[in-house]
Amino acid sequence: MRLSTACRNDGIAAIGARFNNGTLQFRVGAAPANVGDPLSGVLLGTCGFQATAFQAAANGGITANTISSDVDVDATGTCGYAAVLESDGTTVAALLSVGLTGSGADIELDSLSFEAGGVVNITGGNLTLPIGS
Repeated sequence: MRLSTACRNDGIAAIGARFNNGTLQFRVGAAPANVGDPLSGVLLGTCGFQATAFQAAANGGITANTISSDVDVDATGTCGYAAVLESDGTTVAALLSVGLTGSGADIELDSLSFEAGGVVNITGGNLTLPIGS
């Protein structure tokens, strides 16, 4: 399947809407194989999405609006992935890649090394729905 830009915009906007008022959990290690699998790895920190989590879709992608910082990180460790919980606080909507600023990861951070009691600094968040093959 190959998608038009309009279809990609509609699809990624619908996905992004699931993140509204949700939370972003940063965890140690590799993400589970499937979204429905139990979350793995120590919980390092939790940040919050706004009521409108993303800006309007363009070219099949969305950019996150400001995501609240965690100003009291829960544990020390290296972040391996992020899990998005919907606004109900329990439903996992997505598992996201994390990387340093400029890496192109779904969520970009100024550091992947978290220190208990420290601050999570998110520098960017972008999701894209691919054209297809």
